[in-house]
Amino acid sequence: MCWPVVAFVAMNAVMVWVAGEQYFVLGSSNNLSCFAGSVLLFIAHGVWLIHHYRFPFRAHQAMVAASYFAGHFLIVRALYF
Repeated sequence: MCWPVVAFVAMNAVMVWVAGEQYFVLGSSNNLSCFAGSVLLFIAHGVWLIHHYRFPFRAHQAMVAASYFAGHFLIVRALYF
C-alpha cells in the first residue's frame, strides 16, 4: 500500500500547489477561499492517513469531518461567489 498512499499525497500536494499559485498570482478573495479549502482538505487527508496507517486515535472522525466540511464549503464558495 506504499505507492497508492504516495500517489494520494502527491495529488493532494498538487491540488494545494495549484490553488496556492492561483492565489499568489491573482490575489482575489475567491482564490484565497479555494487555497484555504484545499489546505483544509490536505489536512483532512493527512489526519485520515495517519489514523489508518500509523496509529489510530479517537478524535480522527471529528477532525476529518470538520476539515472536509470546511474545505468543501470554501472551494464551493470560490466557485459560486
